[in-house]
Amino acid sequence: LNPLPISHLNLSKTKITDESLSLIRSSFGGTLGSLELDDCHLLTKAGLLVFFTPDSSLGPTVRLRRAVLSNLGPAVDDDVASAAFKTADVRGAGDGLTHVSVRGTKVSDRSMEALAAHGRSSLALLDVSFCHGISNAGLGYLCEQAGPRFKKLKVWGMNRLT
Repeated sequence: LNPLPISHLNLSKTKITDESLSLIRSSFGGTLGSLELDDCHLLTKAGLLVFFTPDSSLGPTVRLRRAVLSNLGPAVDDDVASAAFKTADVRGAGDGLTHVSVRGTKVSDRSMEALAAHGRSSLALLDVSFCHGISNAGLGYLCEQAGPRFKKLKVWGMNRLT
C-alpha cells in the first residue's frame, strides 16, 4: 500500500521525537510542503539535520514552502536553518520557502544569509522574534536581497536591532 500524500503537517506542542520525524520523512517527504514544529522540545539538532539533509537512503528530500521551527531552543541553529532553507530551493524557480518562523531559536546572521541565498525570490513572511543572534547587519542583508513577495517581518524581543 502506498500512503496518501500529506502536504501540511502541524505537530506543534507534541512529543514528537527524532525517530518519528525520520518516519515522516521516509513516508511523506516528497509531498510535504508545510511543516509546523512549534514547541516540540524532544527534537534534537541531529534529528532535524537528518530530516533536512538530502540523502535518498532516508527517503525523498523534504521541499517545504512553509516551515515553522519555532521555540525549539538550541535544536534549531544556523546549521539546521541553513539545511532547511537549502532543500526548499532546489527548483530555483522562485517556488521555495514562502513562510518561515524560527522564533525563539539560536539562529544568527548566518541563517539570514542562507535564507537570502535560497529563499529571496519566494519569501513572503519571516518571524525571527526573540532570535538574539541576529543583528541589524544580518536582517538588513536579508531585507535588501528579498524579492517583491516579502511583505511581513516579525521581530518581537529583538533588543539588538535599532
